[in-house]
Parts: sequence; structure tokens; C-alpha cells
Amino acid sequence: MRRNRWWLIGIAVVAIAAVMYGVLRPDGSPKPQADAPQGRGRAAAPVVVATAATQPFAINLQIIGSVQAFATVAVKSRVDGQLNAAHFKEGQFVKQGDKLFTIDPRPFEASLKQAEAALARDRAQLVRAREDLNRYADLVKKEFSSRQKFEEAKANAAAAEATVHADEAMLENARLNLEYTQILSPIDGRTGSLMIAAGNLVKANDSNPIVVINQTHPIYVQFSVAEKYLPEVRRRMAEGPLAVSATIPPSASSTIRSTCRPAPSSSRRPTPTTTTGWCPASSSTSPSRFPPSPRRWSCRRRRCRLTSTATTCSW
Repeated sequence: MRRNRWWLIGIAVVAIAAVMYGVLRPDGSPKPQADAPQGRGRAAAPVVVATAATQPFAINLQIIGSVQAFATVAVKSRVDGQLNAAHFKEGQFVKQGDKLFTIDPRPFEASLKQAEAALARDRAQLVRAREDLNRYADLVKKEFSSRQKFEEAKANAAAAEATVHADEAMLENARLNLEYTQILSPIDGRTGSLMIAAGNLVKANDSNPIVVINQTHPIYVQFSVAEKYLPEVRRRMAEGPLAVSATIPPSASSTIRSTCRPAPSSSRRPTPTTTTGWCPASSSTSPSRFPPSPRRWSCRRRRCRLTSTATTCSW
């Protein structure tokens, strides 16, 4: 029994020695493992060593926003008449001063000629009234006429002069009405749908516009910030301007960058849980102002389509 136990101990010692010899080199260091076959195992990950240091880094807030027109103008007629022609296509970009519509000018041309004729007639009567006034003034001095006749001539001359001034105002009004038959674009922007086709009658200051123009150069970019970030955003804005960029996915080239700073005191008072900001322009943007609520910030850009935008606010 004791002999069998020693045999078992001897076999165990030999097995352990064989295992250690296969794993370790003669000098006691581990043997290198053979490279794993192609397609098996995982490659060793490289280890990079760096010195720990304290330095600032950017904190970004990824927010989904939308763009809105910087200005919207509802174009209406200022005179009554028949719409003769529209000089643009729907969706066309127009500049300030471009001709949009033409209203039949013939009635207004006739009114202008009538006002010119009335002015010429009353000017002639004014000349005659002044001559009568001068004549009665000489007769009164020589006591060949009564004082009453002189006063009547003086009143007639003053009335004729007032009539001429009224005719001049009527003439100017007739000229303005004739100019209003040519409807021009008040701003640079993109036209919308044509509400009234050529040939229809339009009314002055009608409730329905003929066309709507949206100014998109520059343009507002509005986005909302979660309330939990407001304390940190306010603190960072008090320290200095915050960098803001807006990107239209998926084009990485359609990116605008600017900075945000507290709005001037002249802006409207914000609510207790909101913040205002001012976004001055970079090389590709124009100045933009944040609305009074920090949940509705705005940035302007010169070129942008009316689509959803992904906006980044970082500090």
C-alpha cells in the first residue's frame, strides 16, 4: 500500500516537470507563442502611453433644429384694376426692385391727364385773380374804387392760389396711382405660389396677397435646448461667447459657424427659465439674434434650403 502511494507521487512530480519544461525556456522566461493562424483568434491591441495632463475640451450639444425665413412679405396691390401680367415664375428668386406684376395702367393714365388739365386751368385763373388784385390796389390808392372791391379781389386771388395747391396734390396722387400699376419686389427673396392669375381683377389692400416672398439670405436657424442644460449654458455665456454651428445633413460642406453671446439689454425680457443670446457673423454668415427665449435660439446664414437642420451648440 505504501509502495503504491510513492509510485503515484513520483508520476505526479514527473508530469509537473514536463509541463513546466514545455512552457518555460531554460532561463526561466516564458516561450513566445506562435502567431495565430490566418482567420483565427484576435490581433493584439496596441497600447499607447501618454502623460496625464489637465486641459480644456469642448462640450457639444447635438440638437435638431429648423430654418425659418428671415423676413416674409405678402405682396398686395395698392390700386384697383385688372392684372395684365406676372413677370416671374413660382419659386423664382427675385431681387429688390424687380418687376412682379403689371396692372392695366390706362384708367390711371387718363386720371393723370385730367389732373394735369385741371391744374393748368386753375393756374390760369390764379394769374387773372392776381392781376385783378393789383388793378384794384392801384384804384384804391387813387380813390377810384371802393375798399370792398379790393377786398373781394384779394379773397379771389387767395382762393385761386389754394385751388392750385389742391390741383397739385391731386396730380401727385394720380402719378402715384399710375406708379402703383407696376408692382415691384420690396425685398430679395424667393417667391411662393401665385395666388391670382393674369386677367383677374385685384383690389387695393385685399385680405389675400397676390404672392408671398420669403427672404432666405440670410436665414434664421431655430432650435430648442433642454432645460437641464440652461444653468451651464448661462454660466458659459457669462464667461464669453459660445461657438455655434449649423449643418444641413448629409452635406458636410453646408455648415455655418458663429458665436453666441448675451443679448443687449434692449431685447425683450426673458422668462425665468430662459436665456437670450446674440450671434455675430463669421465669414459665411451675417449677424443673427437669438429670440428672447433660450429655448428658441436663432442663427442666420446666407445660403440655406428650407429643410430641417442639425444644429450644434458648443462652448
